[in-house]
Amino acid sequence: CVSMVFLSVILDTLRQAGIALLPPMAPEQIAEIRDHLRATPAYTEHVQAYSDGAARNFDHTAEGTEIWCHAMSDVVAAPHFFEFALAQVELARAYLEALPRLYSMNAFWTRPGTRAPVAHLQEWHRDNDDDRFLAFFVYGTDVEEEADGPHEYQLGTHHGGEPGGPISVFGPAGTAWAADTHGLHRGPKPARGHRLLLWARYGVSDPPRAY
Repeated sequence: CVSMVFLSVILDTLRQAGIALLPPMAPEQIAEIRDHLRATPAYTEHVQAYSDGAARNFDHTAEGTEIWCHAMSDVVAAPHFFEFALAQVELARAYLEALPRLYSMNAFWTRPGTRAPVAHLQEWHRDNDDDRFLAFFVYGTDVEEEADGPHEYQLGTHHGGEPGGPISVFGPAGTAWAADTHGLHRGPKPARGHRLLLWARYGVSDPPRAY
């Protein structure tokens, strides 16, 4: 549970920069999430809606593609992550200045390969899911060096202004942050290992514009 003082600090940072670190999830919780996801079907893209719709064996998919994900229902059913998303509701309410609606929960993996960077994922881009929306991210694997493919964000661009400089989010599995992804951001391809990213999004419309 985040104290009101800490919430105020996070909110101020988020409003100014467009991104702010959150209290991390515990390593044992992340390990349970990974075990759960590895036992569920995989889809070949970063979200199921962009895939060919075919559910495949996780291990087979991880060996044969560079980006794979899970059905939203399997992510919602993962231990601890739904609780993490619900714990962010007050921050979402304060930032969005409206009733926040939790409209998506996703998880995807990437690994090194020869595939060109995906424009709406691994190159600088803006999301336009709703009139106002806020995303909450958690690393499911360690991302402690550039070779691990850190999430990157151009500070201050959530207001549509000029970039205040890019920052990279580094940390062990469980590292968590909030970001207004209308700002410029990307998740570069990892140069080594598997990278797992989980995220949940709150918006203000029912349904959000992108849906």
